[in-house]
Amino acid sequence: MGAISLQLEKLQHLQVLILSNNNFSGVIPSSLSNLKAMKNQTESSNVLQYSNSSTMSYVDKMEIVNKGQFLEYAKSLAMVRCLDLSGNNFSGDIPRGIGFLIDLKFLNLSRNHLSGTIPTTFGNLVKLESLDISRNNIIGYIPGELQLLTYLSYFNISYNNLSSRILIGGQFLTFNGGSFSNIAHLCGLQINRSCSSSLSPKFTQDEDGSEEEWDEDVWWEVGIGLSFGFGFAIFIGVLCFNKKYHFKCFKTMDEFIFILDQYVKENKF
Repeated sequence: MGAISLQLEKLQHLQVLILSNNNFSGVIPSSLSNLKAMKNQTESSNVLQYSNSSTMSYVDKMEIVNKGQFLEYAKSLAMVRCLDLSGNNFSGDIPRGIGFLIDLKFLNLSRNHLSGTIPTTFGNLVKLESLDISRNNIIGYIPGELQLLTYLSYFNISYNNLSSRILIGGQFLTFNGGSFSNIAHLCGLQINRSCSSSLSPKFTQDEDGSEEEWDEDVWWEVGIGLSFGFGFAIFIGVLCFNKKYHFKCFKTMDEFIFILDQYVKENKF
């Protein structure tokens, strides 16, 4: 059937694009990131209802593959944002621009020949409820940014070539082993497979165009340090600014500094 028309980006009111189970090929156009209705929720969320007489009317309905099942949407159809390109012959990388369609609720790119990595921009899809990129040739790691998707209730990356520790933040502990089937180099609690330290999940920060990778252990240490510092600051604040303990606080601090100074002098540090 060939490639997707680049003219699709002109459909600025398009909320649902389902091209599943066809023979489209080539790369997924980066211009899909210009679909305005998938970037910004329209003000109207009314039921799409039509009538030509007082006795005859109908309401738009649509079946969408959501969370691995066919679900019918009618009353809430006006609020649905869906991009389904599954079951085709698309190849190449997943466009980073898809991560800027911030009103998407359902994204299905499964059963293609896509390669490259999972875009870190997917962390922008904070309204996403279902993400399926299974049965492709995706490599690399699971981006830590996906832990930001707090509405995500269905996730499937099975049958890919990822090498990563499965995330444990956000919604990830709610996903079972079926979300990660047939990936030899994955490890984590969800599939009962222990990990080496080299397979820590990574968080990429590219605001300035560069990438900086932080593994899970670093985030853990930073979190502990910040928690301790915050708690200590509150403790000192209560002691020093409460009139009842104000004098005792500074007297104790003076004594501590004096003792520390004497210790340093005696040991000739």
